[in-house]
Amino acid sequence: MESPDYRLILLHGLNFLDSLFTLFVTAYGISEANPIMRFSLQYGAMPFLILKFTVVAVAIEFLNTYLKGRSRHIFTLLLAVMSAVVCWHVFGIFLTAKYA
Repeated sequence: MESPDYRLILLHGLNFLDSLFTLFVTAYGISEANPIMRFSLQYGAMPFLILKFTVVAVAIEFLNTYLKGRSRHIFTLLLAVMSAVVCWHVFGIFLTAKYA
């Protein structure tokens, strides 16, 4: 039995955190940078969450299915990018709270 690639689990977890932070900051009037996600937010939190989770999950599973060998290092890069996005949210929330 093949051991699970924990990077995939972490990517899903970071996507979840990104979603929660996005909902939090948009509630305070900060605009979503991604135009597709910004459009889905016009219809409420549930359509946004459904679209975000579906798109990211399908993309991750597609890459997981078709990438083999060294090309799977892309998951490490994706983890770095998603980690940076979540850190950016935390930093922004901290600054907003500190100077509000």
